[in-house]
Amino acid sequence: MVAGRAGGIPLQIPEECGGFLVDSVEECAEQTLRLLRNPDQAELLGNCGRQHVRERFLLTRLLSDELRLYSLLLERGPAFAHAAASGLDGEVRDPVCGIIVDPAEAWRATWRGGEHLFCSPTCRREFLADPDRFLRGTVRTG
Repeated sequence: MVAGRAGGIPLQIPEECGGFLVDSVEECAEQTLRLLRNPDQAELLGNCGRQHVRERFLLTRLLSDELRLYSLLLERGPAFAHAAASGLDGEVRDPVCGIIVDPAEAWRATWRGGEHLFCSPTCRREFLADPDRFLRGTVRTG
């Protein structure tokens, strides 16, 4: 995929897979020709992009997260309601996209004395551009 670097597109197409983000018509044409001339690279990027979408954006993943949250809230009661913001049972979530993050593989950033973990450099960059946007209404510890 070749797409413009605007809105939520950078979160959906990480730099390391799925395609190329561009800033001009010329760059779009250049990257499109690159993919057409390199079908093996295009296939690898496409496979990576499909997996990225499957893991982060499909309704089944979102529903699974919601059901797990409801289940834990029902088991633990209202005092556990902050879990949606901070992750359930010790899971760590990216504050930008909400995906579960493996701390061993995460991208990191420090903001106001707290360390935040991200699934990709794109989410990290989005966070650092306006951290308060992503931290409003969350419960932070430490």
